[in-house]
Amino acid sequence: MPALSPWVLLPFAARKPRSFAERKATLSRRTAFPGRHRRPGKADTRVVAAFLAAAVLLFHSAAANAQPVDQTTPVTPADIQKVLLAMETGGSHFDPRQLQMLGRPGLSGVLDHLLPDTAAAAPPRPDSGRTAALIAQLGHERFRVREAATLQLSEMGSQIKPALIEAAEHADAEIAWRAKRILRKWEAKQEDAPQENPQVAALTAYLQHIEDDGCLMELAVRTRKALERGIPGGWRYELLWQSLMAIARSRREDCANALRPLLAHRDVGVPLLVVDRLGYKAGNPFFPAVMREALQSSRSEIAFAAIRALPERLDYPGKDDVRRRLIAVFAGKDEVLKLYAAFPLMRDFDDPAALDCLLAEASNPDTERRTKALGWLGHRSVLGRPVPAKLLESFTPLLKSKDFDTRRTAAETLAMYAGEEVVRSLLPLLDDPNSQFAEQMAYRLDHQPDKQMLRRVLSAAAKDDANETVRQRAATVLENLDRRQ
Repeated sequence: MPALSPWVLLPFAARKPRSFAERKATLSRRTAFPGRHRRPGKADTRVVAAFLAAAVLLFHSAAANAQPVDQTTPVTPADIQKVLLAMETGGSHFDPRQLQMLGRPGLSGVLDHLLPDTAAAAPPRPDSGRTAALIAQLGHERFRVREAATLQLSEMGSQIKPALIEAAEHADAEIAWRAKRILRKWEAKQEDAPQENPQVAALTAYLQHIEDDGCLMELAVRTRKALERGIPGGWRYELLWQSLMAIARSRREDCANALRPLLAHRDVGVPLLVVDRLGYKAGNPFFPAVMREALQSSRSEIAFAAIRALPERLDYPGKDDVRRRLIAVFAGKDEVLKLYAAFPLMRDFDDPAALDCLLAEASNPDTERRTKALGWLGHRSVLGRPVPAKLLESFTPLLKSKDFDTRRTAAETLAMYAGEEVVRSLLPLLDDPNSQFAEQMAYRLDHQPDKQMLRRVLSAAAKDDANETVRQRAATVLENLDRRQ
């Protein structure tokens, strides 16, 4: 469709013909005040408004028709410098189309500037044999040798961080102490690193709308290379954080899976960052293969983070694989992971064994485990669902507990479900010793979805219940229902 010409707006700026009275009044003002500057009339302002509208239209039309640079046309260093300067001055107000038009070569050039250690011509990685030799010298019998090795390792940078993390657990106390000292020194430098960079803010604006397949893969590969050297500090961390978010928003399996080698990184903070950023976010049910693999990580911290990042009762690619891996975790020996795997198995797959596990935990003497299980059994995802018979049976004695916290938590969990059995189980709590809790139960009953059933049960309770307080409060809830009808 051809772009709308801005000149079509000009007729709308034309002023209607003036009447004789208007022309006479104008002439009188000019005669009475001959020295006064003429004020702009309506015609002037309309013409100006029309030209401004035309300018805006032209700008948006050009932007809409802007296309990425032809990949056969090389992007010059001058092009990259021009974009970098615009990013430096624009910051978060940078127009991302300036970088989008340069395509993948443009993004690559910008990342060469911001993450030079990930560029194609990046400095070679340190020799692992030399690193190991220097780490061994940290425990040398001569002080000068130990100090020299410490200095050299410090200057090699965070690219050898995995080796030093391993050395920090060395059996030789001197080696372990010096390795920890180097790591603390790097951490202090990271804390002192600049936290903001206008070019990172500009790139963030670009990443919010990145869609080109080639650019996304370039971003994924460069992000992986940067994180291979460990968790950075300052604005580099923000840059990588935003890059991972952009990869998650793209829902591109190949881009997300390009990060798979990071799951084996020695510094557990690296895979934890990847899992956290690629995990489920509201409105984006994306759970790629690298996340499914993390569910069965040999490091419990990573598996735990992957379980917590699962989408909630949504259909998404790989859901069957998720179920298979969760069942494997549930059958494992790690009791904490088993408990956490039981929740999504119950919530998303209606797994009976997982429900049994959570019901058993609901009576666990350990307060933390009991509270966690009760919270999951009453999670918002079960709101309005029919109550499982096993859950109703298990919760009947909890509703009569003398311990108020146990009674309250069990009632709030049960109230998330729907059905006549739920209503009848909660009715006795209208006479709970804690009056505030009793009022809360009346509120929960009032919000049961099946109003016809609720009226029938409340009417019977208001007439026939043996407890006078229950009769009165059931009648009050019934009155509220009728009033809103």
